[in-house]
Amino acid sequence: VKFSRQSDASDIMVYLERIIEVIIQETSSFGSIITSEYFMSILDMFKSEKKNALCKKLLLSFISSPSTTSDPVIIHTVFDLARNLHDSIDALTFSDERQQISDLVCRFVEKIDFGRDLEQQLHVYVDCRAAFPNFDNVNEKLVNVTACLAMRAHALVKGKHTRKTASFVKACLAYCHITIPSIEGFYRRMPLFLLCGRVALFNQCIAQADTFFTETINAIEKVPAQVVMQRSRRSTEPLLTEIVKNLVAALVIAPGHPQEGPFFLTKRLLNVLGEYSWQSGSKAKISLYLQIARLLCAYGQKKLPYHVQAVESNDTLYAGASKYQNELKSMIKIVMGAIV
Repeated sequence: VKFSRQSDASDIMVYLERIIEVIIQETSSFGSIITSEYFMSILDMFKSEKKNALCKKLLLSFISSPSTTSDPVIIHTVFDLARNLHDSIDALTFSDERQQISDLVCRFVEKIDFGRDLEQQLHVYVDCRAAFPNFDNVNEKLVNVTACLAMRAHALVKGKHTRKTASFVKACLAYCHITIPSIEGFYRRMPLFLLCGRVALFNQCIAQADTFFTETINAIEKVPAQVVMQRSRRSTEPLLTEIVKNLVAALVIAPGHPQEGPFFLTKRLLNVLGEYSWQSGSKAKISLYLQIARLLCAYGQKKLPYHVQAVESNDTLYAGASKYQNELKSMIKIVMGAIV
């Protein structure tokens, strides 16, 4: 390296490239290689195109390992390799190249595991979001792994949160709430909002759950009747059906709002579905309204079919109050009228 810096070095770059490739293929200790200052100095000698190709090979070698890592030095070094690839993307980059790099970064994120040190792991995810803003795939992956992080906290305390673990879960949910809107495509955002709403509800974060479920419904409102896929126009009804059915399943145990009432989310959902441009004679429309009718019937039971630990649902909060039952009957009539 010292010699090459003192000369043109163009005649030895080919040999250096081969040496690096052999080291990558044959090494049994990736960490000791990637953290070597001499190895990284050799890598920095290459021009951008060749360096990017070698960064890809190094990143692929790292993610091909069957084990995860918590070594901060290795994570930081590989993080720099991934950021170098991200920063090489521009308007002229082919979509296949962009997809390949984003997939590599996603798999890098999966390899990070600090065990019980969940806060450190969340800090790394924050750094990843800042470093890879141009990859929707990576942001989507970060939301998923952060939601999993919140559930790991739930598992560690067996559902009985302390003030510290409750604050950590709320930090995870705040991270997701900030990240999801940056992802393009309603078809990607809706499942993520719904996922985070479930995670929030499971962790007794009722206000956050209401926010995520509301965002899910708001995203549903923006779903067009048709989208262009593979050069042809297709109905969005199948996607809408899947999302709404999963949302309704979550709303069974979602408690009502003190000011907005016990059915504020269901009412909002009905209003949104009423504005959607259904196909003539749509079976999906009937199927969804029947699903909501089942939801309302569940609300009418003395005991809901399932519950979440430490979360008081409508059967406990309203316990068959006459006003609650009258409003429920009124909503059932509206739903049945829409089906007929």
